[in-house]
Amino acid sequence: PARPSACLPAAQSALPHTRHPDRYHTLAQLRGIAEHAAMHKGKGGGIPTQAYNCWAVVMGYTRPKLIDRTGDWITTLALADESMPGTGTVSANVFARPDKKEENSARNKRRALQTLLVAVGDVVRIHRAEISMWDGRLQLR
Repeated sequence: PARPSACLPAAQSALPHTRHPDRYHTLAQLRGIAEHAAMHKGKGGGIPTQAYNCWAVVMGYTRPKLIDRTGDWITTLALADESMPGTGTVSANVFARPDKKEENSARNKRRALQTLLVAVGDVVRIHRAEISMWDGRLQLR
C-alpha cells in the first residue's frame, strides 16, 4: 500500500553541509566539507559555523586531564568509521565541565569525569561538533 506523503522521509539536500538537525554525517563527508572550506577560505569561504553530528568507533584515546584554569576535563578520541577504511583516524577533543554550583565537590568532579570514560571499540555519537583542519587532518571539537 502507498504511504501518505506525511509519512515519507524528508528529502536530503544535495549540499553535505546543509543543516539538518537529525542528520548524521560520515567522517569522510566531514573531511570533504573541511577540505573544501580550507581551499576556499581566502575567497569568502571557510567552514560553515554550525554543528555536525556523526557516529564513530573509538580506536584510541588519551587519559582525561584536568585543565587547571577552567576546571574542565578533556580527552582526545581517535575515531574511525566505515567511510574511511585504512585512512587513519579523526581526532575529537571532548570536554566535560563540572556543575558550577557544586564545583569543589568530589562527587561533582567524578560525575564530569565519567562522561569522558570510553574504551577502544566503543561506538560513540558525536553531537553538535565543530569541525576544523589541523596539520592537514580533520579535527572535531
